[in-house]
Amino acid sequence: LVAGIAVGGSLYLSLGLNLRACPLCFYQRTFAFAALGTLIIGLFSEARNTGYVNVLALLSAAGGTTVAGFHSYLVY
Repeated sequence: LVAGIAVGGSLYLSLGLNLRACPLCFYQRTFAFAALGTLIIGLFSEARNTGYVNVLALLSAAGGTTVAGFHSYLVY
């Protein structure tokens, strides 16, 4: 749910409000899209019975969080 909200908000800001994003924002969005894609594929496949989907989504989320932390550091 959180990954879907992040992707939806990202698309709304870019396409709906015509806001331009910086390069670090694009990296963050890429990680959010990767997490959402991993979770959707895991939902509709046999992989949902294993923990691998959760690990892959967690790695994407951790990457996005790392980029967001670095981005906030630069802004501060």
